[in-house]
Amino acid sequence: MDWLDHQLAARELLAIDPAKTYLVVEHEYPKARIQDMTRLAPILAGSLAFTRAIDAAAAAMYALQHEVLAAQGIAVQGVGREPYRS
Repeated sequence: MDWLDHQLAARELLAIDPAKTYLVVEHEYPKARIQDMTRLAPILAGSLAFTRAIDAAAAAMYALQHEVLAAQGIAVQGVGREPYRS
């Protein structure tokens, strides 16, 4: 899954407030489905760090496309899954 694309699409297509909307991340990798809290803690910490970093990247890209470029009258080269072309 392209998580950056996923987060950008959520911002562009859904009527959500990203600051107030929870993102649920599921682990589909069976070997990471463990019940030992000592072993699970770093897995969850890494997953949260990854999710937060992707969300921050999506927020920055969204702001660049919808606020920064727009404020300067610069058209965006593509939207969502549409390829960017130079």
